Amino acid sequence: RRLLTGSDDGTAVLWDTNTGLPVLPPLYLDGWIRSVAVSPSDRWLAAGSYEGTLAIRACSGATAQPVLRKFPSAINAVAFVNDELLVVGCDDGQLELVKVPNAQTVKHLSQADRIETIAVAPGGKEVAVGVHHTVLRWNPVSEHVVGYALPHVDGISQMSYSPDGRQLVTASFDGMARVWQCHPFPPAPIRQMETPDECWCLAWQPNAEGLWVGTQQGRVVRWLWQTGEVAALLPDRVNAVLALAIAPDGTRVATASSSEAGRDIRLLPGVVQLWSTADGGVDGRPISFNKLSWAVDFSADGKWFAAAAWSHDARIFQRETMQETYRITRHDGPPMSVAFNHAGTLVAVGTGVGTVTLWSLSDGKQYGPTLKHRGALPCLAFSPDDRWLAAASWQQAVYLWDVQQGRLAVPPLAHPQQVRSVAFHPAGHWLASGGDDGVVRLWEPSTGLPAGPVLPVGARVHAVAFSSDGRYLAAAVAIDASAEKRNRGRVVIWQLPDVPIHDRDIQTQTRTSLGVRRNSLGAIEPAR
Repeated sequence: RRLLTGSDDGTAVLWDTNTGLPVLPPLYLDGWIRSVAVSPSDRWLAAGSYEGTLAIRACSGATAQPVLRKFPSAINAVAFVNDELLVVGCDDGQLELVKVPNAQTVKHLSQADRIETIAVAPGGKEVAVGVHHTVLRWNPVSEHVVGYALPHVDGISQMSYSPDGRQLVTASFDGMARVWQCHPFPPAPIRQMETPDECWCLAWQPNAEGLWVGTQQGRVVRWLWQTGEVAALLPDRVNAVLALAIAPDGTRVATASSSEAGRDIRLLPGVVQLWSTADGGVDGRPISFNKLSWAVDFSADGKWFAAAAWSHDARIFQRETMQETYRITRHDGPPMSVAFNHAGTLVAVGTGVGTVTLWSLSDGKQYGPTLKHRGALPCLAFSPDDRWLAAASWQQAVYLWDVQQGRLAVPPLAHPQQVRSVAFHPAGHWLASGGDDGVVRLWEPSTGLPAGPVLPVGARVHAVAFSSDGRYLAAAVAIDASAEKRNRGRVVIWQLPDVPIHDRDIQTQTRTSLGVRRNSLGAIEPAR
């Protein structure tokens, strides 16, 4: 029966929809009004202006005076959680939970990129915040992320929850309205496997039926995680298996390890070996290095294979013949990580002194500038579209680079301790990271913001990996010696949503700031 509008002339008006007349005198602000909201019981109204003024006023009483508060930048969004709390989002990224009606800060929720829009789920248990090209979902009381980030290809203009809170519709400047399922993030693993020594690396089979796991004591096993069966066991290496890679067709597994026993494995000779996944038999001659081999990788098209070692030596082979094509020795430090881009045109090499160089597979020449970081880089990963390169650093950060521009895409993703592994979701929606703080973190790559709550495993994370179908996330964990006087390992698997992240797209005719609203039946439809 009532409609609240905000205008470019700086007025907010509450209307009676039956008579078409104002219910209250207009509310005057000092600039054009960017957002308006009415509390769930219709007790309060709020408006935010381009000049950064927030106004809260009662919806009854013609003489009621508004409470005004000034913010340092434009207020782009306001939304009531309930009759006592209001969420305010600003152009400078300020996101605050304020008390109604005095407009005093209750909690400072975030300081991120420009906040475009805000929506509150029925009951106020969840708040969706449109930031840059993504939507983040928060619990306004606990401040915890409550679900997956929802990535977009352009800015987000409006959002609305369905009455049951199970769906969220977003309108974007790319001319699309998208309907999303509001999946909560899974709080607990669905499978775990214990090992008698630390798990240092893992790789999914292409069909996601099994995981290959390498351990500190040189064991390599294939775990059919759905049945719990250990289906294959390769011959033990002399020392730790530091890296594993599976060929795209699933027929070969490559291992990187030391060829001799010793306490300081960095000083030991390294060996890389390919094995048949069918019978565990050796496939070809070993590739020897005079120092420890840290990394192996197959290109996505199966044409190339790479191995890198502490001896300032990275070698690129033609996969079919295993003939060495390039030997890259011009590094600022000893290589620790290697990764092919998905197009099969570049290979990246990360070093122990924090540099990454990219090399063209067409001519063997360096591509772009050397990318410099703080700390050793034990893991690299390209995004599925090859737009970004992620680097895990022992200096408590993940660096996300724009490959074409040769510069950081977002500020470094800070961690409290060393980061040992990074991996992109196959659809590119999330970046996973794991390290010494004992949790797995998910990030939204385009903003560098958390994409879900941390996933605790209680011990050092050596490796993270998504299955090729995007349905599962796995982590290899090293459990330090306790009262048992021995180290152990664990592999942990979480299940991701097995339905599309968004149900459907609604194509609009033009790039527009599309409004959306809820109807009484629980469906979501474009605003008229």
